Amino acid sequence: MAEYNQANELTIINRAKNNDEDAIKILVDTHSGIYCQIVSKYAHIMNQYGSNYEDIIAGKDSFIFDAARTFKPEKNVRFCTYVGNLARYRCLNFINAEKKYVNSLSEKLDDLTEKELALDENKIVEEIDFCYNILGQLKDKRIM
Repeated sequence: MAEYNQANELTIINRAKNNDEDAIKILVDTHSGIYCQIVSKYAHIMNQYGSNYEDIIAGKDSFIFDAARTFKPEKNVRFCTYVGNLARYRCLNFINAEKKYVNSLSEKLDDLTEKELALDENKIVEEIDFCYNILGQLKDKRIM
């Protein structure tokens, strides 16, 4: 197995793009740290929205492999920077998507609650009118 360094970075990435298992293992071993470090920064926020930190970390191998497949060396960015940025974007996209979902659910719940309250008020008024109507028909002096 070749040693990973900046000089042979592109060679290893190209081998990984061609499904070379040794190259993929080198990339995963080399860049797991940056991936885990970035994800751990956002873990507490992501946990609030129902994400499991262990599940995200477990997907690091496929994440790094996908990053190697989409990496474009002509952008003049090192692969470790690219992996770090992708990990950050992944976390932020998850958080933003969940915020939208939570906000839309809370808006729907607020609308539903308002409608139910309006319905409940109308029902209460109808029930009170119904009771007074029945009581009004009784001939007992103690009631009125």
